[in-house]
Amino acid sequence: MGSYLFGVGRKVEVIVNNELVEMLIIGNCVADNNNMHDYAGVPVSTGFKGKIYYFEHRELVAR
Repeated sequence: MGSYLFGVGRKVEVIVNNELVEMLIIGNCVADNNNMHDYAGVPVSTGFKGKIYYFEHRELVAR
């Protein structure tokens, strides 16, 4: 499971609230308070100073 996932440190584009956001992947197969997710990431523009986002492989714009 999870062999299709991109590695930590890779920059990817994700759709967040109908906007394209460049994310830096900081974790794979991660859990928040509710569910398991394929990735955890932070926006490249704010880095670790901002919110951590959880997203799925299917939400990536370019694979």
